[in-house]
Amino acid sequence: MKLEKLKSIRTYVPAIILGLLIQLFSTSNYDELSTYFKDLLAFNFENATKLVVYVGFGFLYNSLRWRKILFNPYLIKVQENINTRLISIIEKRETLSYSDKRNFIESKKGMNLFYKIVDCDPSLTVKSELVKHNGALWSSLTDIVILSTVFLILEFGKYIIYMDNYYLSVSGLLLGVCIVALILNHVTVNHHISLSNEQLDIIEQQFSHKLYDEFKN
Repeated sequence: MKLEKLKSIRTYVPAIILGLLIQLFSTSNYDELSTYFKDLLAFNFENATKLVVYVGFGFLYNSLRWRKILFNPYLIKVQENINTRLISIIEKRETLSYSDKRNFIESKKGMNLFYKIVDCDPSLTVKSELVKHNGALWSSLTDIVILSTVFLILEFGKYIIYMDNYYLSVSGLLLGVCIVALILNHVTVNHHISLSNEQLDIIEQQFSHKLYDEFKN
C-alpha cells in the first residue's frame, strides 16, 4: 500500500464515519431512524453533495489530530516492542549501558534502523505491506471509537435536555459501536505487534550483522 493511499484512507474513512454520525444525530424518532438506514443504501445527488461536505470535515478532523488521542498510546506500545527486540539482538554481541539504550530509543535510532533494514529486503518489504494494511484498519477503528464517543456525548446531552427515550436508545447504540470498535482496535494492535515480530524474527536470523554494523556507525 502506497503512502498516498494510506493518507487517503485516513481522510475519507473519518469523512464517511462523520457523515453517518451527523445523519444519525439529525434523527429525532424511530421513523426517521428507519429512513436513515434506508437512505444508507441509496445514492443520489443530494447524498453526493453531502459527501463533498463530509470530506471537508474529514480534512478538518485530520488537521485537529484527534486520532492521536487513542492512536499514540498504542503506537508507543508497538514501538517499545520493536526497540526492545532490536536491543536484545544487539546485546547478543555487545552489552549496552542504560544510557545507550535510552539514546537508542529516544533518538529514534532504533526505529530508523528497523525501517532501513525492512526496506532493503524483499521478504521484509512484503510483510511491511501487511503491516500497512493492518495499520489502515487500526487507524480506521481508532476513528470510529473517537468520533462515536463524541457523538455519544452529544446524543446523551439531547436525552438530558429532552428526556426522550429515543435519544437514550441512540446513545446505547453508539455506546455499543464504541465498545465493539475499541475491542477490535485492541485486537488489531496486537496483530500489528505480531506482524512486526515476524519481521524482527527475520532480522534476528538473517540481518543481525547488518543491524549491529548500522548501530555502531
